[in-house]
Amino acid sequence: MIKRELAKDPALAEESWDRFLPKFKKTSSSKKKKTEIKKKVYTPFPPAQLPRKIDLEIESGEYFLKANEKETKKKQEKLIKQQEKKESKKVERAKAFVPPKEE
Repeated sequence: MIKRELAKDPALAEESWDRFLPKFKKTSSSKKKKTEIKKKVYTPFPPAQLPRKIDLEIESGEYFLKANEKETKKKQEKLIKQQEKKESKKVERAKAFVPPKEE
């Protein structure tokens, strides 16, 4: 369409039309990143089966505990974690009050 309009105009008939025509950028495929696919090593045997939750509880002895004993044990573990976290937070807060070393 642009070329037809330029051909009609006698002043522009013998000039170069490059300045009127759109210029498109060429996209190169070399810019695209190619991900290398690593081939996994074939093993004929499947991995060992992981133990079930019940099996782990039987090994540790938790399976045979009563419901209230399980709850008390969980509470104790939670309290221990809270105390450790509390101590670490206390140390972090105390760092702000330590005076800098003087020369």
